[in-house]
Amino acid sequence: MVERKEPLANVRVTASKILNSIVDAVVTTDLSGRLLKGNEAAYKMFGVVNGTGRTVTEFIVERDVRKTMKEFTRCISKGVGMNVEVTAVAEDGGEFPVRVNGSLLEDEKGEPVGVVLVVRDITELKHLQEKEREAAVMAAAEKARTQEAENARKIIEKRAAKLDQTRKKLKRRIRDLQQFQLMLIRREKQLIELKEELEDMKQLENLEQILKVLEAP
Repeated sequence: MVERKEPLANVRVTASKILNSIVDAVVTTDLSGRLLKGNEAAYKMFGVVNGTGRTVTEFIVERDVRKTMKEFTRCISKGVGMNVEVTAVAEDGGEFPVRVNGSLLEDEKGEPVGVVLVVRDITELKHLQEKEREAAVMAAAEKARTQEAENARKIIEKRAAKLDQTRKKLKRRIRDLQQFQLMLIRREKQLIELKEELEDMKQLENLEQILKVLEAP
């Protein structure tokens, strides 16, 4: 049985179609950083119709140009991958954070001829990271407040325990004072009774003396 082969035109997928199916911006540059070709996502991301001939640095904010070109040059000179986060600028001047990954392009002889750059808009990622940081700060603040509340509770409990001990001591002292007061009252009563007895005895002695006088011849 002879295997039927489909025409090459029906099964071939062009590089252009592959590039345009990628959601990230993909561009190729020469060794000086001049743009050679880009996919539709790249043109859409930066708001340009055709960026061919323009330099990479035109789409990077000035403060990040040096960092970008340092990684670009390193990629070419050492053949290592490029991975850097910078702030990009669109044609209308709008700025947004991107992550740039790059790989060296070589010819058949292994000589470097350019760089392919994959640029991903990480605006949403940055927003998520910011929310995570805010959530972490809030969680830390809440933990600190909880710890402060716990420390305050322990201090209050310690003071309450100390106050309770003081209250018990005062209660014992009041009881002791009350007992002492009762003892003084009893002694005072005893003294009064003794004084009355002495008075009665004195009166009795006076009567006895009077009777002796009366009984005398």
